[in-house]
Parts: sequence; structure tokens; C-alpha cells
Amino acid sequence: MRTRCTIASAACALVLTQAAQAETGFYAGLSVTKSDYELAPAKRPPSSSIIYPVAESYENDDDLGYSVTLGYRIHQYVAAELAYLQFGSVIKDAYYLFPVGNITFLPKSEQAQYSIAGPALSALGILPIGDQWEAYVRVGVLSAEFTNDSLSRKISSSEKWLAGAGVQWGFSAPLAVRLEYQRLETTEGNISIGDADVDQVSMSAVFRF
Repeated sequence: MRTRCTIASAACALVLTQAAQAETGFYAGLSVTKSDYELAPAKRPPSSSIIYPVAESYENDDDLGYSVTLGYRIHQYVAAELAYLQFGSVIKDAYYLFPVGNITFLPKSEQAQYSIAGPALSALGILPIGDQWEAYVRVGVLSAEFTNDSLSRKISSSEKWLAGAGVQWGFSAPLAVRLEYQRLETTEGNISIGDADVDQVSMSAVFRF
């Protein structure tokens, strides 16, 4: 009896070990994203500045983007990912007053398109749910580039924290789909555009090598 229990325990341990090993390895992903920009008013210049923004509004702050991902499943419960994220764009309408001389101001209207994109490195904590489903949380760092697309000019770049949570459905051996929510906090603006926080929902296809 003891021998049978020992054999059964060894068999179970072998199966669990092989299952855990089967979860590790490289994978790639492609996502379609929908981003919601939360924009604060542009920073006002000091009184000595030659530009005075007096009114502004934003359009298309709900926009489509994309991401491409290369990941490695380190353990059944842990993965690391390197991705390129494009958060879509937002269009800004603004009205300025340019001082001319001491008392005269020249009005000017402007419409420009801005976007946030860049590479990101993140870690995932994974919780398997049954045979095909997994839930996960994400924490990472984005090297964000804030760009004026209308002028093809980079405004600023900085490293920003991002966080997210999602679910994954592995409906076949090499393929899975994901639904995820991500939050990018406070990308600094300037006189051109205000601070931007971005909420993003993505749908991804994941292929395991």
C-alpha cells in the first residue's frame, strides 16, 4: 500500500512539474487599444512670456491605438514583457493672444494633434483560473514620448509608471486572447498642452512559441 502511495505521489509530482514547465517560455502579442485622454489645461506662462493661451478645448480624446509585445513566462505565476505602446492621439483647439508692442494683442487660433507612445517594460503577476482562464496584474515603466504630430516634433520624453489588470483565455494550445485595462499617470505637459493621464482598454491576441 505504501509503495502504491509513493508511486502515485511521484506520478502527481511529475505531472505538476511538467504542467508548470509547459507554462514557461516566450510568447508574442498584438493589441488593438482604445485610449481615453484626461487632459488638464496647458501651463500658463509667466507674465514676461510672449504667448498667452486664453482658451482651449480638446476633441477626439477617445482614440484607437495599438501595441506589440514580446514576453517570457518565467514561472506559472510570473511573466516579464517588453512592449511598444501607442496610445492614440488627441486634437487640441486653442486661442492665443500675442503681445504686439505694449498694449496691442494679436489673436491667433491653432489646431494641433498630439500623441503619447514609447517602449515599456513590465512584470505580470498571474493567477490561473481553471484550465483555460487566467487573471493577472501588471506594473511597469513606460519611456513616454509626448509628440506634436501636426509638426512631427517631440515635445518631451520621460519615464512614467503604468499599471493594469486583465484576463486571458487560452482557447487553444498556442493561442490566447486578452482583455486588459491600463492606466498611465501624469505625463507632464507644457505651454502647448497640459498634463495628460491616459486610461486604456486593449484586446490582444497572444501566440506562445
